[in-house]
Amino acid sequence: MINFCITNSNNLVKYSFHNQLSLTKDVTLYYDNMVEVVDLPNHVVIFCGILWQGDVSDFVETPNQNGQFYAVVVNKKTRTIKVITDFLEDFPVYYYIKDSNFVVTNRILAFSNQLKLNLSWILGAKNNEYTDRLIPAHNDLEMKKELYSKNVTPIRDVKRVGPGSVLEFNVDDVCENVYTWYNASTDYVSLIHQEPQYNLQSATSYVDTILTENFNRLRKKYKSLAVFSSCGIDSLTVLKYLSDVPKYGYYGEDYRTESPELLKQLYNDTGGLLHYFDAAEYQTAYTETLPGWAMPSCNADLAPEMYIRNKYNLHDTVIVKGTFGDEIFWHEPWSAMSVAVHQWNCQTREQGLAALEHHYSHQPYHTPQGMIDTILKSKTLDLSIMNYHYNRQHSYLKDDRILLNQMVVSPFIDLRLRRLLPLCNLETKLSSILDVQIQKNIVGSSLLKYLNKCKAGGEESFSSINYDRHRLNQLNEFIKFRSSY
Repeated sequence: MINFCITNSNNLVKYSFHNQLSLTKDVTLYYDNMVEVVDLPNHVVIFCGILWQGDVSDFVETPNQNGQFYAVVVNKKTRTIKVITDFLEDFPVYYYIKDSNFVVTNRILAFSNQLKLNLSWILGAKNNEYTDRLIPAHNDLEMKKELYSKNVTPIRDVKRVGPGSVLEFNVDDVCENVYTWYNASTDYVSLIHQEPQYNLQSATSYVDTILTENFNRLRKKYKSLAVFSSCGIDSLTVLKYLSDVPKYGYYGEDYRTESPELLKQLYNDTGGLLHYFDAAEYQTAYTETLPGWAMPSCNADLAPEMYIRNKYNLHDTVIVKGTFGDEIFWHEPWSAMSVAVHQWNCQTREQGLAALEHHYSHQPYHTPQGMIDTILKSKTLDLSIMNYHYNRQHSYLKDDRILLNQMVVSPFIDLRLRRLLPLCNLETKLSSILDVQIQKNIVGSSLLKYLNKCKAGGEESFSSINYDRHRLNQLNEFIKFRSSY
């Protein structure tokens, strides 16, 4: 379990934690077993996750750390609390600050039902609109901008801290102060305008060095690992470094492959398995896991992973995934469009598509017309494309942690890797985007024979799930749980 809660008002908290610690006479920390508490001379640091560089004590000096984490720094002398999220807010953190009372937690179900539901958010979710950016209904566009509220949640007055951010307050004068330590525009987007630093050979070597370091850190810190994966290039990259760690995946009736037995053997050889879902069991995966959905979400695809985790008793393992590999190496047409804009000076959708036709003809351009039109109207077209790409997978990352409720790690979520492709020359960008060449070089021919052999899970492989109904069911489950205590 990876949950924590800090509060000066216990009546606002309703959740059973494994441990508790009095930080001051009026502030209590509740936490679960995978949360680290580091007691320093003048500070207490509460940490959960993994750092790819540095040490937990480094948070005392600066929030600017590279890893997947939440961290809380309590200054014993000044009685201030800093809550820090990583650059993606990979572990979402929620807070309530009002009338000198505060609750900070990564477990949204920890808030007691004294805090009422946010009916505007709930109504939007019932219409399949899940958002942390709430704009009240109003005909005047300028008024909408003025009323714009960011990082809202399903519970009234409860907010998310946000990615790459710090929530800071004093326990004696509880005033909300949120600021960012990570700026995607300067630390990622603007890098594309600099002189290239990497070619294909040096980029491949750099990626291999970082991933080797990251997987060594994983093995050193966590003794029990399991890989959740497909047979895509990101998952095979993980397997290359963790070939002795059990690998789990799933497929179903609509399975399309020339050699399913070969794939099953790949999973079995690691000590794991490729689970087969018939239509009935796949439906069961979406119904039996409903109580585990701590946060209503538009992403339904993690229910089968929750089911497999439960079926094979993997609750005490640290799950390793290839999450965010697409965002590192831009393996999607939208990313290719950003290269067309930046490197080929294409300023319209038509120019971008025409420029990509020769280079990208084997993979259809699938970004929705409405999204393209919206972003192309931006006054800063190049930045908006890169920013869209940067933010694309936020909701999926948060779902990983909330739904599985245990440690889920991806060595791709690393600031050093995040900065890589914008700093590569054009040839390397294209070979990575179009031919996944950096990862192919790393994975090697022995594993490449499995690439794209399998459609595992999700809406592509199973046509029997009514996803809108499932989303509504889990929303209702959340509402029911909130009213049950």
